[in-house]
Amino acid sequence: MQKPALHAALLGHHKTSRATRLWSLFALLAALLLAPMAGARSPDAPSLLEQLGLTSRQLEGIGAKVLTSELDVVNGKREAALIALVRIDPAGDEILDSEGSGWSALMDSPRVGGLYDSSKPDGGLDQLTFPEEDDDLFASCRVDNCRFKLDARGIQEAVQATAEKGDSNALTVSVRNSLVRVMSDYQAGGPENLSPYADKPGSPSRSQPIRHLEASTQDWLQFYPDLNHHLQTFPANEASSVTDRFQWNLSSVGLRETVLLEHVAWSEVGSQPGFGRALALRTLYASHYLEARLQIAMVLDGPTVLGQPGTFLLTIDRVHFDEDVGFIKKSLLKRALSKKAKERLSGLHQETRTAG
Repeated sequence: MQKPALHAALLGHHKTSRATRLWSLFALLAALLLAPMAGARSPDAPSLLEQLGLTSRQLEGIGAKVLTSELDVVNGKREAALIALVRIDPAGDEILDSEGSGWSALMDSPRVGGLYDSSKPDGGLDQLTFPEEDDDLFASCRVDNCRFKLDARGIQEAVQATAEKGDSNALTVSVRNSLVRVMSDYQAGGPENLSPYADKPGSPSRSQPIRHLEASTQDWLQFYPDLNHHLQTFPANEASSVTDRFQWNLSSVGLRETVLLEHVAWSEVGSQPGFGRALALRTLYASHYLEARLQIAMVLDGPTVLGQPGTFLLTIDRVHFDEDVGFIKKSLLKRALSKKAKERLSGLHQETRTAG
């Protein structure tokens, strides 16, 4: 009977010399002892640059440019992913301070927005109004056939409110109430507690695309274990080192202005040298286009992490669309993602230079 490989490595073959056996044992023990130490080091710059789809030459000449690169996705018809990298002033890491407002520049230039307040019956959404073009969508809206994303109860209530011709505010209040339920359900039980959208038949669980994007971003979330654990277990095991904020906004995601509900979580420092402040922005609800979106931003020390002088801001943006996207539309959406990322990070580059 053949011995297991590890056993053979320790004992050696009967023809192997004693010195060779001792050397094999020493090598094996050394590998076991050094493995934890290797795991504690920051990843080497070449491997990270390869992960980013960038080269050291690009990084050397970055200057004030924003470098962008597409990331691999599982389903090219349903997903898009983009990284963006820019140099910032070292003092500019305050843009990811949860107490400041600079981080909001990482968002898609919302037309209007605010914080969700669970202590208020309307959740603090009293300033949220909807584009007039959305009102027209409810005229023919039905469960499994609606051009505004809500769950079944939300669509039924919106249809009823639309029929109440005497109350011009009924539809707005109805949709606001639906959004309050979304946020309340999420805060009570996380993504798995969200009701499926009912705008088209066969909508998947809301948690499925959210968890998929989270899993797809593990290459980066692994450097922030508290933040990663917080996202995975919210609200059951909240990490004391992570700060939360819940918000709503009206932003231009595609051709239509889109209502968004979002969970923002901050981590002050990563688990490995060179990884500074980070935030994760998880989209919980979108009235159009999206089933889920996860945006990560982190401050990196250039010499430690990338092998280049300076301080850098890295963003990862993963999007899961609500339907298959054809080649032309996908190209336009990717171009829009890249353009918006460059605009946002160029602005932050200038802002941190001023702050520094």
